[in-house]
Amino acid sequence: VLVSLILPPRPPARAQEATYIVRQGTDTVAIERVRRTPGALEATLLDRYQRVRWRFAAAIAQDETVIRFENAYFQAADSAAAEPRQRSALDFQGDSVIATIEQGGQSRVQRIGSRAGALPFINPSFVLIEQAIRRARALGRDSVAVPLFAVSGGQTFDDREL
Repeated sequence: VLVSLILPPRPPARAQEATYIVRQGTDTVAIERVRRTPGALEATLLDRYQRVRWRFAAAIAQDETVIRFENAYFQAADSAAAEPRQRSALDFQGDSVIATIEQGGQSRVQRIGSRAGALPFINPSFVLIEQAIRRARALGRDSVAVPLFAVSGGQTFDDREL
């Protein structure tokens, strides 16, 4: 007996969108608009205290590590159509981050020592902390330290005990 089952194709996974608002008392410190799809996230972060705006996108592996992180840096007062003051692409490879930085019409490449599994971090991004939590859960242990790579400054530190 041959049984055939025809299933309709699965619809593509829908994008998840969110807005995070950071407040101190009644003051709005930062606003982050996020769009997450399988294997990727995009966000715009406005930090009113530092008067800066970041636009970034990350390619995410199945183990919740970030493979590539592209970002553009603006002053908060720059128009939405303005060219970024600085743009970079960070490729996470083993214990290194390969950074291609574009600024003022010039481009340079840097290899920065980090730690394997490090994730990009921009303060005060909630979606990047969420990504660290997703990575910690993917590791499947009770308590882990997830290394974070500071996009501003290029230092790596541990986000302990997630």
